[in-house]
Amino acid sequence: MRQILFGEQWFHPEAPAEVVEIFNRLGEKRTFKKGEELKHGAPDGEITLLLTGLCLYRFWDTQDKEHVLSLILPNLTMGDIDGLTGTMANVSAYTIKNSTGLVLPYDVWHSEIRKDINI
Repeated sequence: MRQILFGEQWFHPEAPAEVVEIFNRLGEKRTFKKGEELKHGAPDGEITLLLTGLCLYRFWDTQDKEHVLSLILPNLTMGDIDGLTGTMANVSAYTIKNSTGLVLPYDVWHSEIRKDINI
């Protein structure tokens, strides 16, 4: 994990067609202003498929220095880093440009991805 946190920024792969279909079917289209923090993480968070704009995950180290963990480009999902690591992560998601996305509540997202083992 340390290599991820203190290495180069991490770019997620583009969302597979099966995931995009879930967002198109159930997602709520929302606009985000530059600098807005996205509500993410378990259990009350949301999962977003970014349509336009640019977002990032960031965190602060013990010396209060900000680090960028990941840049989120359009057609990528964001918001389930807690689920990815299996533990609560002290990572914030922010927009760095005005953005739009399709948003799903955390519980709807997990209900949908559990239906298909390939996802």
